[in-house]
Amino acid sequence: MRRRCKHCQKLFTPCSHVPNQEYCSAEDCQRTRKRKWQKDKLANDSDYRAAQKEAQERWMKKRPGYWKEYRKKNNRYTERNRAQQRERARIQRGVVNPDHDHSEGSGVVAKMDASSVKDTVSRGRYLLVPVVDGEFAKMDASFVEIIGIAGSYPDIGDVCKERT
Repeated sequence: MRRRCKHCQKLFTPCSHVPNQEYCSAEDCQRTRKRKWQKDKLANDSDYRAAQKEAQERWMKKRPGYWKEYRKKNNRYTERNRAQQRERARIQRGVVNPDHDHSEGSGVVAKMDASSVKDTVSRGRYLLVPVVDGEFAKMDASFVEIIGIAGSYPDIGDVCKERT
């Protein structure tokens, strides 16, 4: 029985060993299938995500100046990346008029370990709720909604002192 490829939309005959095959064997279609699989795996499998992060860190450690040299040699890539980052920053800030965008030097960064405090958070108890919607530049970024918890809860310091 022939099926329509999810990527190229052409009809193909599935491999008998892959009963639920959704993509034909064309190179571009297989690349698309693999990219989708990896994106889903990164989003849903914390072990896979951690292993990918570790592999990336090992690769970068072996090639310390790689990206700096790559950016020097590939101006089109660098400019395209900067434009995309400005657009992500504009969307993140909620800027409606792109002609009046001041993203240069706005402090918006795409580093996984960067943090900045826009508003001070007072001491207290909070519930952190993961936010999973949106597109982010880094695979291991964690975004949460912070909800203040009202009520009288014992101070962590007091609880720890009582246990010792």
